[in-house]
Amino acid sequence: MREGAVIQILDAAQAPERKAKPKKEMMPIVHLWVAEFALLLFVIAKLMFVGMGRNAESAQKLVFIKESWLRAIGKA
Repeated sequence: MREGAVIQILDAAQAPERKAKPKKEMMPIVHLWVAEFALLLFVIAKLMFVGMGRNAESAQKLVFIKESWLRAIGKA
């Protein structure tokens, strides 16, 4: 009982041959692309909704969409 547990080392640790992911240099570029795409979608949606308010039929559809959205999130 006085002897400790016997631990046998099978292989010594070695440094990896290739660098592991994530590639830190690519992350800001990918985040920039995602942000630009999200901003582009926002601008297109904003222009679409502004254009919808110009004629009566589209304005009624826009009001319906707004009311439906407010009901869906529970604010109506």
